[in-house]
Parts: sequence; structure tokens; C-alpha cells
Amino acid sequence: MAKEIYKREDAEENLFRECLLKYHSIESCRSTGKIDMEYHIDLYLGNGLSVDVKSQKRINRSDMEPSDKYTWIELRNSSGRRGWLYGRATHIAFAMGNHYLMVERRHLVDYTEKVLRSMKLIDGQTQKYIITEKGKGFAPYKIYSKNGHDKIMMVRVKDLRGLNHVMVVRDAG
Repeated sequence: MAKEIYKREDAEENLFRECLLKYHSIESCRSTGKIDMEYHIDLYLGNGLSVDVKSQKRINRSDMEPSDKYTWIELRNSSGRRGWLYGRATHIAFAMGNHYLMVERRHLVDYTEKVLRSMKLIDGQTQKYIITEKGKGFAPYKIYSKNGHDKIMMVRVKDLRGLNHVMVVRDAG
């Protein structure tokens, strides 16, 4: 019998679940650890959607506070596999202070791939991502890697607001 991988408790996912129920009367259930790892789905919602919840991110590790102007998109994970952008969740919910910005993942994929092409961030012959070496800081719409396997890109939150999205109230405390 296959051993089930149980998912650890995640405070941001729990808060998102509570806010969905409290403000939108939408029930949800957690995925298993295996589903989360393979398909990047944190929650299944009672309305048929699935969500990968992203906590608010700092731009630099040394930053004291998370950014409300920028966030990170994971193209490849630390194992070199497809990142959460290419998972199977129908939506990605980004924590943003007093709300969640919940975008349709497929629209986020289309937007990201359009940016990658227009900014020439994919090598035309090898189809590999073109990595930017980190200097004094990070710049939006450049691809970075911490370990050579992962590939992440910083994007402007205001650009994500231009995608089809829903705002969910977030009780930050």
C-alpha cells in the first residue's frame, strides 16, 4: 500500500480558508501533501475551484517587511521541475496585506509567457530560460536562480491586477 504524504499546517492557507468562509460563505478542504507537491494545489473550494495560496513575499532576504508592490513567480522549483505557475490549480491566491488577489492560473501563464517572449528571456535555440546574475538587488521581469535548478521571476503586483481576478478580504491579524 502506498504511503500517503500528509501536508504540514500552513498559516496562510488556513487564514485564506477562514476568510473564504467568513466573507464569501465558500467552504474548502485541504489537499494532501502529495497533491500539493505534484500538482501545486493547496485547497479545493466548494465552488469547484482549486487554489495554490502564496504568502506575501519579501524581495530581498534582508528586507524587514514583505512587498506590496512586487511578488515572485516560480517557473521551476528547487528540484528543477515545473514550478507552481505550471501546476494544476485553477487559481493562485496572492496574500496582499488586507486582501488576497486571486488570479486564474491559466491567465497568469499566458501573461508570464508573453513577458518571457517580449523580454527575450528564453533562448530561441535551446528554449532555456536566460538567467540574470544577481548584482546589488533584484529587478522585475528578470529570471533568477538560487541553486541553478530553480527559476523565479519578480513581477509587479499592479500588472497582476490587470488579469482576470477576484479580491478576497484578508484578516491580517
